[in-house]
Amino acid sequence: MSVLEYLGRYTHRVAISNGRLVRMDERTVTFRYKDYRDQNQLKEMTLPGVEFVRRLSLHILPPAFTKIRHYGILGNNQRATQVPLARTALERSRWRLESSPSEPAPKPPRESGACPRCGSEELVCLGRLDASGRFHALSGSEARLGVNAGKPPAIQDSS
Repeated sequence: MSVLEYLGRYTHRVAISNGRLVRMDERTVTFRYKDYRDQNQLKEMTLPGVEFVRRLSLHILPPAFTKIRHYGILGNNQRATQVPLARTALERSRWRLESSPSEPAPKPPRESGACPRCGSEELVCLGRLDASGRFHALSGSEARLGVNAGKPPAIQDSS
């Protein structure tokens, strides 16, 4: 319900209504606002005119965006009755998708560490290619790879 409350509160309003403007002089603008962090108390804020216009301009929509102008079920006067009705209708809908847990995908078969040519379980690595395609030869102790080897041999940089 919190998402619906958020949308209903913010999608249909202008940045500030004229009724909230308290006073204005050559340099400042004073307006009323509701402080939600302080038990929804109405307070007044005075800002320099330039800052007020800057904050107001943050609410100007970019090109090709349009403000929602209809109210529908999320409008303040409809939400309390229409949203529960919509949820009930969705529960009974024949188009409703059941969300059931799917079976996990089977694990791919473990690749054998055996040589595809001779079937030997002990492979000998002659070297590695780096990202640029250069070959780096490995020493004898690094070249032996058993099936249960812990980690691949490190690449030795010959440059």
